[in-house]
Amino acid sequence: MMIRREFAPARQLYRVRLGHLVVMVEAPNREEAIRRARRQLGREWPRLWDMIQQAAEQRFQVEKL
Repeated sequence: MMIRREFAPARQLYRVRLGHLVVMVEAPNREEAIRRARRQLGREWPRLWDMIQQAAEQRFQVEKL
C-alpha cells in the first residue's frame, strides 16, 4: 500500500506596494500576491476600495522577500 501526500505550493513572503500603500502577504506566486494584497488593502482602506480593485496589475510593485 502506497501513501500519497499532496503538498500545498510553497508560500513566499511578498511586499506589495500600490502608490504609498504597502502590505506584506504570503503567496505562492506574484499573481496571487497581488490578489491577496487587493483584499487586504481593501479591508484596511475601505474608502479606497474601488480604486484598489480597479488598479491595473502594472501599478503594483511586488518584491519577493
